[in-house]
Amino acid sequence: MSKKVVVYSKPNCGYCTRLKMWLDAKEIEYGEINITQNEEAYEKFLANGRTTVPALEIDGEFVEHEIYNDILKML
Repeated sequence: MSKKVVVYSKPNCGYCTRLKMWLDAKEIEYGEINITQNEEAYEKFLANGRTTVPALEIDGEFVEHEIYNDILKML
């Protein structure tokens, strides 16, 4: 069973673009939420201690990663 991956992002975020490009290259399916257009998602983002984007959520839990390959270990 594959895990649900969601990227919390905002426009003109280079780090967000790089993360999404990496996920695409690894053929990892993900959803994207623009926190500047979704107030409920933004509140969830803040409530989970997030202050910067991109933030990554896997199966409903925000996860920390120092390098992109850390993400592979969580999937």
